[in-house]
Amino acid sequence: MTRKKTGGSLGNSIVNSRKRADEAKGGYAGHKVTGVAESQAARSVLEQTSLDDFIASANLARTDFQSTRGEAFEMTSAPQIISQTDADAATEEAKQAAAKQVVVPIPWRPKWREGMSAEDLAVAEGEAFLEWRRGLAKLEEHEGLVMTPYERNLDFWRQLWRCVERSDVIVQILDTRDPEFYRCKDLENYIKQFEGKRHMLLLNKADFLSPELRQRWAAYLADRGIEAVFFSALRELHRQQRVPLRVEEGSEDEGEESQESDSEGQAEVSVKLPPHGSLAADGLTDVADCTRLLEELQKRLPDGVGEGCDSRRGVIGFVGYPNVGKSSVINALFGVKKVSMSRTPGKTKHLQTLELADTEMTLCDCPGLVFPSVVATKSQLVINGTVPLTELRDFVSPVRLVVDKVGPDSILKKYGVSWAEVKEGYLRRGVGEAADDMANQVLCGLATKRNHFLRVGVPDETWAARKVLLDFVTGSLLHCELPPGSEEELKAEATVVATVAEEDEQSDFSDLDDFLQESASSGDRKMTKRKMRQLNKQMLKGGAVAVSVSDKKPGKDVRGKKSLG
Repeated sequence: MTRKKTGGSLGNSIVNSRKRADEAKGGYAGHKVTGVAESQAARSVLEQTSLDDFIASANLARTDFQSTRGEAFEMTSAPQIISQTDADAATEEAKQAAAKQVVVPIPWRPKWREGMSAEDLAVAEGEAFLEWRRGLAKLEEHEGLVMTPYERNLDFWRQLWRCVERSDVIVQILDTRDPEFYRCKDLENYIKQFEGKRHMLLLNKADFLSPELRQRWAAYLADRGIEAVFFSALRELHRQQRVPLRVEEGSEDEGEESQESDSEGQAEVSVKLPPHGSLAADGLTDVADCTRLLEELQKRLPDGVGEGCDSRRGVIGFVGYPNVGKSSVINALFGVKKVSMSRTPGKTKHLQTLELADTEMTLCDCPGLVFPSVVATKSQLVINGTVPLTELRDFVSPVRLVVDKVGPDSILKKYGVSWAEVKEGYLRRGVGEAADDMANQVLCGLATKRNHFLRVGVPDETWAARKVLLDFVTGSLLHCELPPGSEEELKAEATVVATVAEEDEQSDFSDLDDFLQESASSGDRKMTKRKMRQLNKQMLKGGAVAVSVSDKKPGKDVRGKKSLG
């Protein structure tokens, strides 16, 4: 007979006791400290409902509200237009270009004063965080910009502040497929206020880029005086024979390091590499390995730090968006697995410090942060891997963005889908249900090709969208962005090439317009190249004799002498 439970668990009792103690001390528990609800205090929060946002703002401002009953307030202000949806394409492009020039701020930690208690510091951080969120709201209102989802948990920003304060060199890790998206310019401004601290960019996953594209990005960053190093954590893990095992979608062990068994007679496990570019050494000569990266980090340490037994160890902080490979870079530098790796964004949830053997350096791994932006939409957050696909509800909007970037033909070619299968798919889906949308057509064709159907043969677009998004995020469906301004250069180069090709082309129809104009005109006729070639061919065949027409008067026929043979 099982024992009947008579009360709550010990853990709940401890939590409730701490709550009562915090309330008795007048402290700020739960969302009063983090800016989010207590149930979400330990995880990343990118969006909140209007009610949660209001409650969090009220508690950060230490404001109490009381409900009133029996009172009504009449709003007499005139209606105002708060948005305009019928803007033309030129206006939208101008707004996007202007938005790219805006440096969206991040919250800066308030100055600490001597004698300030921990509670006073927490209150000051909450007020600074609330003021920052108000500034973003004003930026949206006055500039007409739309702010993307960003990190709303104050604890995650606190860990970024701690990482910056204790580090001598701060390394901002970017995904080389779209470096400008992952780069936070205001973070660089925040680091500059600390005297003696250095900052550099580490462009991870450099194997995805071609050598020409890496040269373009290197020149773009060098022209702006930005220190950057290309790196491929996967290549280093491959050299160390510690490549992460690629498992099926939805597995809980996805991205974890593969374990090889040395037992005799046991079947050999086949390890598949994750999606990657060229890992050959000759194709990545401009990509740093672990030895060169450590040298780059060592030479950026302040004088007298990390130089011997009498000096303190240098601290290297790694920051950046989720899923850019911070933990993979640290594991590659250590040569053994020290921190957990996963393709799920936000795997690292707490600040971690690790002492690197045989060096005088300590590595500091900061949890991934989604910085605010006005350039990207939420769909761009999804396709860049900063939002877990398991938490996604709208799949079609991100797929539209993928189709625009990669192109429908490239996507269909990758999955071996024919246009006949695409037509069959969206006919199965039904006309009148956005079947004319190219993204829907691609998804219907992919689901039809792989025989994934819902009721009565309707293609499963959700499955197809998850497949496309997962492949795009992991790099199996590859797309790499060009540096800003390169599109215009490529268009100019393409125009020059097309002009040269047009001048060099010797086609029989190059003077077709002249020939038609000659036939239609009633004035003086000139011998064209086409007419000259036709007459010469007839002469060679013996059918006619070429006659000069320069002396003939307008309106008279030009006849040659017929040959009887």
